[in-house]
Parts: sequence; structure tokens; C-alpha cells
Amino acid sequence: MKNENLFTRIGLMAATAFFLAACANPLDSSKFSASQNPATDSDSETEIDEVSAVPASIIPAHPGKYVILKLDDLHQQVDEAGLPVTKGANAVIHARFKQVAAWLTATGTKASFGLICSNSFYNQAFSDWIKGNAIENGGTFEFWLHGFDHMQDNRYYAEFLGTGLTYQVSHIRQACDRLTANTGLVFHTFAPPGNAGDADSVQAVNQFPSIKVWMYGPSDPSNRMVATNVTTQFIIPRLVELESAPGKVYSLTEFIQRPGDYDSYSLHQGADLCLQGHPSKWDTNSFANFYQVVAFLKSEGYQFTTPYEFHRDVLHLQ
Repeated sequence: MKNENLFTRIGLMAATAFFLAACANPLDSSKFSASQNPATDSDSETEIDEVSAVPASIIPAHPGKYVILKLDDLHQQVDEAGLPVTKGANAVIHARFKQVAAWLTATGTKASFGLICSNSFYNQAFSDWIKGNAIENGGTFEFWLHGFDHMQDNRYYAEFLGTGLTYQVSHIRQACDRLTANTGLVFHTFAPPGNAGDADSVQAVNQFPSIKVWMYGPSDPSNRMVATNVTTQFIIPRLVELESAPGKVYSLTEFIQRPGDYDSYSLHQGADLCLQGHPSKWDTNSFANFYQVVAFLKSEGYQFTTPYEFHRDVLHLQ
């Protein structure tokens, strides 16, 4: 089959797929809703993680086909009390993040890591690891804003859902300032914890012009969050799932052959893919599955990039 870029002709298909998904799960009818569900694991996304209501046609046509790896929840390793570990072998990052980062670097596979800032940068080793691996400094990874603390009311939760504009602006500013003060880097991409936000989130992120990209963000004019609030970021849609649940990577067969849904259609039509994963929760099987999926996509001619590079260098957007 001729590999023609999917985003020039998939708008109707994406809308149909979203409708079907919404029927199966009412939460999906509004990605940025007022509903609130407690987190179930301190190392995972909250269970409000939903399919994005994003028409695929928002991506301009361009040569080639690309994969963005959206790997969530990077932070300095914490102890059982939730305090940052500052000494010893685990003083930088979670061992599983180290593992996936080493493999991605060794295989020349670009990726992006969602950084939680409040429990990061407690020693120079962590700052040096971020700086040394940043794509701006010749590394392999883009580090993007995944929240200041991933907390709400002292619970591991969605900090950009129902917390108010002032709170959200403050948290974005604290995260940006913490990154820049410790590394000299600037956030260019955003995705909130649990991919959950509200109308205030749009206004808050719009106050930070360095943030150019929002992964799984709002874009559908019928979405109640954006009916009167238009985001200025470039939205990367959610079309294909890497995991069946946070921390559970599909086998290669499952990834390729999931029948009758928008995932299979998008994959086989050569769509650009933004794949979400949670490496700190991967077991041996999930790591093996991840390696196989990446190898398969490379064999299919996909190029791996980062969100901001996709925005700037592939689509040539400002």
C-alpha cells in the first residue's frame, strides 16, 4: 500500500472513531471535564486519562511519517515517605527510567520525557543528567512540562483540573523557573497529569509563549473547555495506544492487530503517532514489548522525533 500521510484525509475517520469511543466510555465525550477521579498509584497517571477529542486533520500534510514517544512521570527518585533521594545509586532517577533512557540513547531513538518538577533538582547529579541528555545539548530527549507536583489537596492527582487559574499559572511558572534555574533549559511542550484539564488550563498555558506544543490537548471547537477559550499551542493528537493501561505495554501482535478501531486504521495508513508510556511502571515484559514496537515502527519507515522538533523542524511552524 502506498504510504500516503494519513492526516490529509482522516478527519472523518477520526471523528467516527471518537464517537464510537465516547459511546463506549462516556468520559471520553469531553477530555477536559469537571469530573474528578482519585489516583490509584503514586507512580502512574491518574485514571482520568482519556482519549483525546482531536480531529486528525489538524496536522498539516508533510513528507515522511513520524513517531513521538510521550514518556510520562520523570522525576528524581523518592523514598517511601515521598522525599527525594539525594545520595546513593538511586539519587538521580528511577532505575526503569535509566534503563529506557540508556536503550533509547544506544539505539539512536529520540523520545520525550514528561518532567514533574517539585520533586526534582535536589542535587547536581539530577540537573547534570537532564542537561547532558537534553536534545538542546546534543542529547536524545526533549524534557516537557508534566506539571509542578502532580498533586491536588496533598494527593497524587491532576493538578490542572478544577484548581483555578491562579493556581495553575503559579504551578506552570514554578515548574518553568525550576527547570531553567537548574539547567538553563526552557519548556516547549506541555501535557498535564492524567491529560486532564479545564478552561483555566487553556488560559494558563497561553500565558507562557515558550510552550509551543500541547500533546493530547484541546482542539475540538465543540469541546466545552475550548468553546470560549482557544489554545495557542500546536496540538498533537492521540490516535494510537502503546499501553493497554498505564504501565502495561501491548505486545507487538496486539499493537499491530487490534481489530476494528482507530488505532489499527491509523497505524496501517501511515499516520504520525504520539505514543504514551509510563516507564517507571514497566516490568520485564513491558520493556521487551516496547523494544519490539519501536523496532517494528522503524522497519516500517517511521522516524522518531520529539514534540518540539516535530513542530519546528518537520512542520516548520513558529
